[in-house]
Amino acid sequence: MRKRITDEERIAKRLSDSISDLRLDLEMISLYISQISPNVTINRILLMAEFLKEEKEGTQNNYDYI
Repeated sequence: MRKRITDEERIAKRLSDSISDLRLDLEMISLYISQISPNVTINRILLMAEFLKEEKEGTQNNYDYI
């Protein structure tokens, strides 16, 4: 049985693919987002970055004993 892909997983994949594209200038993207997006969007992006950092640090800490 195939696992149903959630909206969050689909969006995460699109974001990951877009950000991984080395042809895109992330600084310019951040400038455009700051110009066209409300503060709620920016705060949610920052919150997501904080979650990513915590998840990455947690993963790395699990292997400190090796």
